[in-house]
Amino acid sequence: MKFFVYLESLNYDSITAADIYTFYYMSYIYQVYGHTFDAVHKFSVQNELEYLKSKYLKVFSRLCIEQLEKYIDRGRINYENNKPIFDIKNIKKTGDFKLIDFAMNHTYRSDMERRNTRWNQLTKNLYGLSKSNSIEEIMYFIDMINNCVHNTYEIILSKLSNARELLRAFEMASEAKNIKEYQKFVKSSILQKLSVFTRINKLQ
Repeated sequence: MKFFVYLESLNYDSITAADIYTFYYMSYIYQVYGHTFDAVHKFSVQNELEYLKSKYLKVFSRLCIEQLEKYIDRGRINYENNKPIFDIKNIKKTGDFKLIDFAMNHTYRSDMERRNTRWNQLTKNLYGLSKSNSIEEIMYFIDMINNCVHNTYEIILSKLSNARELLRAFEMASEAKNIKEYQKFVKSSILQKLSVFTRINKLQ
């Protein structure tokens, strides 16, 4: 089954609040009613998740590479033969998530004793997302990334340029008692495709 059939013109450069709402809407519907999905509904969810997966990989790989460059500039990395143990130019060229994870695992906090374990948790989840294929795997790793924190214990979404709207969406979607509380912010295409489940079960 081929995906990305309509995604070429869409913007992969930023994660939006609508992406957050849509992701948690789909997650809820799939968790509760996924066992009743037919091929069309599964295709709709998988297609949207593949789009979100590409966005997350692009946005957070860029963020992690920027962070690695900061650590290089500040000397907060491991060296081998007086050279950085990882090649940032090769990482930027290839976008290899295994290399990004390896590199982050060889960086330090400001005291040069503690590792950047929180950032490394993010890179591990990015690597996992890059290898994921199933609906369950993609949902798992995107949720894990959303819940990652950086060194000040703020969630990683706060590092993005549109952090305020993302944090508001994440808080509402994750704390909502019912999807009715935020479904008006969900992408209309997904609402239409999955509306059969919300109508039958009186969720809207």
